[in-house]
Amino acid sequence: MAMKTNRGKAVASWFAIGLVAAALLAVSFFLDDAVLAFMKTHTTPAVLAFGRFGSHYGQWNWLMVPCLIVGIAAWLRRDAATLRVLCVMVIVSILAGLGANVVRATTGRTRPNAPASVEQGWHGPRANGEWVVIKHEYNAFPSAHAAASMGLLFPLLLLRKRIGWLLMPVPILIGAARICVGAHHLSDVVAGALLGIIIAVCTTQRLMAVMPEGRRAEG
Repeated sequence: MAMKTNRGKAVASWFAIGLVAAALLAVSFFLDDAVLAFMKTHTTPAVLAFGRFGSHYGQWNWLMVPCLIVGIAAWLRRDAATLRVLCVMVIVSILAGLGANVVRATTGRTRPNAPASVEQGWHGPRANGEWVVIKHEYNAFPSAHAAASMGLLFPLLLLRKRIGWLLMPVPILIGAARICVGAHHLSDVVAGALLGIIIAVCTTQRLMAVMPEGRRAEG
């Protein structure tokens, strides 16, 4: 009976999470045009500089730099608990980034900053009689930047809440930067972030369970 009750609670929890995620995505689609219009009239050199900075250093390879530094420090301290959490974060980030790349290769949504010759919309994997799965201007939805960065830091929120909340603005700022440079619509960023969260929630504890345990990191 207890097992059935727990299973029912889990199903109800996932249903509620699904509803919230769907609502957030729907609202973001509704706001896409308004956000684009706002950016067209409020983009300044400072905003573009922020967007370029966040887009560049929000790439997966740059996100791995602080992870490498923390990893080396934890290894030198023989802090297996921190290394365990860090490994989970990196794996989830990889999964989220790969997931976003697979999805956006099939949606064919054009980027806001696509050339004028490219018709805005959803084209799927083919447009104008040619494959566009790897063409940059057709790879807007979802944002891989948002998915990978949220996939990296959301496991930290699940496992180390204090520092997780402290670093949560990072993926939000990276997503905002992508909008600032016209690389994504609001809904692209929200969808990428939600993908990172969902993958983190589904895999974090499972990954922790299969990794060797170490002493708990202090703090």
